[in-house]
Amino acid sequence: MVNRYAAGGFCIGNLALEDCVKWGINRELLSILPYAPTHSVVVNKARWELLAEKVADRSVFLYTGSLERRKGIDVLLKAFAHVLKRCRSTNWMLALVGPDRSSGRYELLAKRLGIIDQVLFLGATSWSDLATDYAVAKVFVLPTRHDGWGAVVSEAMGHGKAIIVTNQAGAAQHLVDPGVNGFVVKAGDVKSLAYALEEYIVKVGLAERHGAASTLIYQRFSPSTNAARFVAILRNRLSLKMGASSL
Repeated sequence: MVNRYAAGGFCIGNLALEDCVKWGINRELLSILPYAPTHSVVVNKARWELLAEKVADRSVFLYTGSLERRKGIDVLLKAFAHVLKRCRSTNWMLALVGPDRSSGRYELLAKRLGIIDQVLFLGATSWSDLATDYAVAKVFVLPTRHDGWGAVVSEAMGHGKAIIVTNQAGAAQHLVDPGVNGFVVKAGDVKSLAYALEEYIVKVGLAERHGAASTLIYQRFSPSTNAARFVAILRNRLSLKMGASSL
C-alpha cells in the first residue's frame, strides 16, 4: 500500500528506516524525520534546594525514564560501581529519575555493589520538574538495550548536557558525535559504559565542553527546525509524485 499509493513515509531515524525497508517499503520513499521534543526550562526552587542538599558539591550523572531491564539500568549501576572502584572517586553521583519497574531490585543491586551512598533513586517526577534535574546534572546517560529513538537524549541536549548513549538508541546515530558532545557505547556492555563514565570523571572540564557542543547540535533538531524539515520533505515528495503522474 505504501509503495503503490503513498508519496512517501517518515522514519524517526536510521534504525527505524532499516526496519521499514525490512517490512518491504521501498527505500527511496522513506525520509528521516526525528522526534523533536520541547522541554521546560523553568527550575523548581524547592526541588533545586532538595537536590542541592543531596548532591552537595558533587557532580552528577543523570538518567531519566523508567527503571527497567530494557533501559539497561542494571548495566548502568554495574558500570558506575566499576568506575568508582577504579577511580576511587567520591566526587560523582548517579541520579535515577523515573518510576521503578523493578520492585526495588535496582536499589538492592546498588547496595550489593557498595555504591548506594552515591546513587539517588528520585522516583517519578512531573515533566515540568525535569528542568531542575537537568540543571543539577553534568552528564546525561541512556544505557538502553533498545530504543527506536530515545527522546530523552534530544531533551537532555536541549538543556546543554554531555551525552552517553548506547548504539541501540536511534538518536545515537543522529545526535551524538563521539568525542565532540558525548560517547556512543555498546549496549549491554558494562566495560564500554564504564569507560565513558570514567572519561568524564578523570578529565576536568570535558562534561562542560561536550555540553556546549550538545547545545549547538540540538539546534539542528529543535522543534522549529524539524517543522521546516517536515515541510521541505513534503514539498519534495509531492513535487516528485506530481511529476511522475504527469509523465
